[in-house]
Amino acid sequence: MRGYKKYIEVFFLPIRLQKRLGEQSDGLQNSLPLAKIQCHQAEGCAHPQCQRLIASYAGFYEQYCRTPRDDSKSSQKKLTLHAIALNDYPETFSYMEKVSRRSSFFSRDVKKAQKNGFWVAPFTHSQKAQEMDDIRGSVRMRSFGPVMQGPLFKKFSSKDEVRSHQSAADAISCPLHWELLFGVFDGPQSDIDQSRLVGFARLHRIGNIASYDELIGHGQYLHRGIMKLLHTHIVQWLVDAPDPATQGIEYLAHGSVERGNEGFFFWKKKALFMPHLVELVDFQLPDDFDEELYLTLNPDVLKSHIPPKTHYKIHGKLEGRAYK
Repeated sequence: MRGYKKYIEVFFLPIRLQKRLGEQSDGLQNSLPLAKIQCHQAEGCAHPQCQRLIASYAGFYEQYCRTPRDDSKSSQKKLTLHAIALNDYPETFSYMEKVSRRSSFFSRDVKKAQKNGFWVAPFTHSQKAQEMDDIRGSVRMRSFGPVMQGPLFKKFSSKDEVRSHQSAADAISCPLHWELLFGVFDGPQSDIDQSRLVGFARLHRIGNIASYDELIGHGQYLHRGIMKLLHTHIVQWLVDAPDPATQGIEYLAHGSVERGNEGFFFWKKKALFMPHLVELVDFQLPDDFDEELYLTLNPDVLKSHIPPKTHYKIHGKLEGRAYK
């Protein structure tokens, strides 16, 4: 899959962008809203999971940072963030009202799923590990391509090593950087052990943005509105819940405009995901930092087409690079 993204899919990205955004794809720097993402370590934030998420996502968001220095070749490798600006919706009602205006079927399917007894709750990996694997393998072809199942493709990570009956609150060591699993269940209300997991979302928070790492449903249930129910429940939690873990989250992101098939893009559009430019912000940038001087002192940065400020925040400071 990584080889496909690096050597094959890259040629289709600008074509998909043009097709999906139309005239808006020309002159993106002037036509799209800017998402300022706080992808850095905060004071007192020293949990190992914080370090892992920051390192992972800071590098990930580099490919979303467009710069005037991009040439045609480097520009083709840049992506366009697909996100919901949560501050546009003071409460979930206003979000669902706009969703209904965009697509009455979306909100209708949410109500249908609720009426049919499906319900949403946080859970832990060890509670439903086998059912998560079953869901991943229930469809041969997903939005991002063929599903690779089996021991060679199994995803092992420390993020799955959580206690079997941790609550969502207990699973959060730092309110600014966390990972949670939310599931949609078929079975007795609020009884996770006796209910079947039919879809799940792996959600990450990094500073002021929450991002879907996985949003996936069982093939036999996808037509029953379960993923729309799961997504709207998560939006409700992010917007309405008086929870320290949700305070200050400004965006809910799900990948890029360019990636995924047409059906997936259509689904996200109905859910009000919008294209955004990205700027990584960091309070630790020195007051006397000079972009042009940094490029002169570090010519390899110029060749990388990463914005100088972004490079220093993510790489330069840790590497001890000269900036003056």
